[in-house]
Amino acid sequence: RGQRTPPDVGVVLFFNMMDSDTDLNIEIDCYTKIEQNVAAIAACVDSLRQLWRVDAGTFLAAASGLNALPPPMAYPNWKTVLGFAQDSSPSFEEVKKNYRVMIKEAHSDNGGNDSVAADINIAYGQAKEELCPET
Repeated sequence: RGQRTPPDVGVVLFFNMMDSDTDLNIEIDCYTKIEQNVAAIAACVDSLRQLWRVDAGTFLAAASGLNALPPPMAYPNWKTVLGFAQDSSPSFEEVKKNYRVMIKEAHSDNGGNDSVAADINIAYGQAKEELCPET
């Protein structure tokens, strides 16, 4: 309590399976809050535990591939994508206004780029999650 949020909110779970010499890890850093990344790790662990209950061999095969996966694609911070300074504190209404202008320009119907539109949509979702967590 009262601690400052670190600049890197990514979370890593290191573990070792019983009777195994292999150290495994699950890394998640795609959310904007530490607690969201921790919840995602918990969901992964729950899924792996269910897989273990069904078939331990399949679990071990899946778990051994965790370390071989490429790192998740990192998205830029939503403020950057939606045209705000990193040290700003925009309201959700300001975010929504910027989003609507930018998504209209980026939409393929207006000669925009689907990839840019996708980035804008992801950033808007992150902003909404951060600024309006109850919705």
